[in-house]
Amino acid sequence: MNRQPLVTETDITRLARAACLRLLPGEAARYAAQTDAALRELEALGGLSLPQTASQFAPQSAPEPPGSALPVEALRADEPAPSLPREELLRAGAGDGACFASPMPWREGEG
Repeated sequence: MNRQPLVTETDITRLARAACLRLLPGEAARYAAQTDAALRELEALGGLSLPQTASQFAPQSAPEPPGSALPVEALRADEPAPSLPREELLRAGAGDGACFASPMPWREGEG
């Protein structure tokens, strides 16, 4: 069964360029194959018959973080904290005072 790929090397190369990432030789092909395989697995999951309501699931205890001997209850709560002042954040990149400036590398070299 020879199906068209869902993701091509060209897609990966464009995505890498948009993210300002440099790929080594062979990486675009490898990432395209891996991404295509993952998307096909997700596609297969879409055809499964799954419970539609939470009451159909068995109750479970809270999971423990990977590599942690601490139960979730022992960790601190995630609470909002003050962020940096807007002026300081805008100094981090070349901004116009209202927005950050960002290059558009996906437009470079494309016809």
